[in-house]
Amino acid sequence: MVDVMLGLDATGTAQNLRAAINGNQGDTHAVADGDSTALTIRALSPGPGGATIALSASAAQPVASHSTLQKNSLIKVLIGGAVSNLRGVVTTFFNGRIGANNPYPKAWQYRVRRWSAGWEDDDPWYPSRAMISLASGAIKAMNPAHIVYQCLTDRAWGLGIPANRLDEPSFYSAANTLYDEGFGLCLSWNRQTELEEFIPTVIAHIGAAFYTDRATGLLTLRLVRADYDAGTLPVFDYNSGLLSIEDDDNTSGDTSHNEVIVNWHDPIENKARSARVQNLAAIQALGAVVSVTLDYPGIPTADLAARAAQRDLGAQAGGIRRFKMTFDRRGRKIAPGGVFKISVPSRGIAETVIRAASVEEGKPENPAITVLGIQDVFSLPDAAYVAEEPSTWVPPDTGAAAAGTRRWREADYRSLVQRLDPANLAALAVDAGFAVLVAKQPTSLSLDYILATAGDGEDYAERGAFGWCPNGLLSFDIREYTTSVTLQSSAVGLDQIGAVPCVAWIENEVVGVTAYDPIARTATITRGVLDTVPAQHAAGARMWFPERFLATDSREYAPGETVRMKVLTRSSGSKLDLGSATEDEVIVSGRQGKPYPPGNVRVDGTRYAEDVVTSGEFTVTWAHRDRVLQADTLVPHGDSNVGPEAGTTYTIRLESPDPPTLAFSLDFAGDDYAESDGTDTEVVREVSGISGTSWTYTEAMWWEDFPLHEKTMTLFSVRGGIESMQRYVWVMTE
Repeated sequence: MVDVMLGLDATGTAQNLRAAINGNQGDTHAVADGDSTALTIRALSPGPGGATIALSASAAQPVASHSTLQKNSLIKVLIGGAVSNLRGVVTTFFNGRIGANNPYPKAWQYRVRRWSAGWEDDDPWYPSRAMISLASGAIKAMNPAHIVYQCLTDRAWGLGIPANRLDEPSFYSAANTLYDEGFGLCLSWNRQTELEEFIPTVIAHIGAAFYTDRATGLLTLRLVRADYDAGTLPVFDYNSGLLSIEDDDNTSGDTSHNEVIVNWHDPIENKARSARVQNLAAIQALGAVVSVTLDYPGIPTADLAARAAQRDLGAQAGGIRRFKMTFDRRGRKIAPGGVFKISVPSRGIAETVIRAASVEEGKPENPAITVLGIQDVFSLPDAAYVAEEPSTWVPPDTGAAAAGTRRWREADYRSLVQRLDPANLAALAVDAGFAVLVAKQPTSLSLDYILATAGDGEDYAERGAFGWCPNGLLSFDIREYTTSVTLQSSAVGLDQIGAVPCVAWIENEVVGVTAYDPIARTATITRGVLDTVPAQHAAGARMWFPERFLATDSREYAPGETVRMKVLTRSSGSKLDLGSATEDEVIVSGRQGKPYPPGNVRVDGTRYAEDVVTSGEFTVTWAHRDRVLQADTLVPHGDSNVGPEAGTTYTIRLESPDPPTLAFSLDFAGDDYAESDGTDTEVVREVSGISGTSWTYTEAMWWEDFPLHEKTMTLFSVRGGIESMQRYVWVMTE
């Protein structure tokens, strides 16, 4: 078969067609001649035994368009005889060439999209809302309302329902809402599937009700959204149309699904993927995961899949009640998907918002209207899963956005235990270090990121792809021993944290998370775990949940080496250029090999964080900590002895500023202890090599060191000459 390629300058005349063919003789082995009314194409191709076969055809004028010439005219040439224009038929030409030394062609794959073409009479319905752009423009999805509309009205392949049988205002409203939400679908229909089955599939994707309105007789499309004012809804009671109500006891919270998995299709990579959301509070209450998997093959992005999963999980929220209700004729305006209130104080129901799932019209012998309804998820308290706030979606910027908020540091010992096998862990040098990083998702279209790193004297190299880390800002100040925190509403990804206990970072302190509620954005924490000590944190400090989202290049670095790191954001089909990414640096200090600071530190029984007011003797007490024994345990600061790690001793140091203006504070450069402004200090007293868990500052020492005003006292661990990364600091007052 001959492959005749036409250039874009073929504008519809025989002369243009002839010029296009003759201009591509090197590729087509074809010649064309003729006048303005007829054109003869003679194409030569190798035949059996090396002979040549001549094909001739005439193309009558006028020729309609370039697209018509490129496809239909070639069919006429190759097939010969009377051939129709084959409008509406997609045809593929294969030139007989096989690549990669394979004599057999692979299965053909086509990426096809349409939203305004193929409508009856070339007149698409509501064209301005037909196409929804997703993934920074990489995906052109179709508005689901348009899919349903065309399936219903098309007379060639659809159901052929006249447009005047549709409640068009409801379709317009649905199309506008879906467009604003960015809820487009990439869905194909084949003739082997009945449209009566296909349309409900689309309806299920978008969360809608499709029914015939009993008042108008029109087919109506209604989205299930928080689009109502509860104060204006009709109220039904035993005096206003409600005849009976039955409660379904099988819908108690302990049987509700607390996990939803949505299977979706990635059209860019042509792969099946899944999105998972969990109600962790419900999982903890039940003690088990009750999961349901839903197939939404028309959803084309991870973000949209997660939104659909969150929507469906909301409908599974524990405590939602379902009812079977009967009404007299005053309930005739209740429609599937519609909302109303019921009030039955004797049943403990006080103007509860109900969404109708199904409505069954009464019969002449029994005209009562039966409604199956569910307590509307959009009216539930904030503690339960609720619908997303009205969409603020706007067409996204194209390209990958630079990562904004990040946190970088050296890996602690526990992180290495989780990632290295025992043999490699044992062979690790005590002063070796690993750089790690977490990052906040810059935009909703930022899929993930590539971590690029470079050691001293190296060029940047990409080290792998990582996900965005859940995080949020503290809503209020917390002191050293606060054990409950609330995050601001801007917190993201909290439903992806995973199982507890887990670690979290609040600035340079590592805390243990023992419970959390992603809806209320609250967490119960233990303070100063691993190699850190409790510290104060102001409102607005960022809390990270790095357990499953720690990015690293897995390369061992020597102490003092500087590791440069860049976050290369990926957004469907594009990646941030290396030169556009901000550079971060980690100076390796061998964090993983440092001894843990002591725990449960007190001065005369008072927690260490308070200033020491003294005019004489006082005693400092603490508890042992063991880096190795605590490798898989998050020991709270206030717990008793663990270990200690072999060779660990403790040092107490009393310092005075020089000059005597107090400028000493606890600060960090990365994760290393440092004096905040470089002010010199004078060591007044130092006691080292303490192996026990207490030390007494005697009255004689007080007289020797007098005055204590503006002096500071520090306590830290030492093992083999290596000091703990963090230490305890008091300000001495008299």
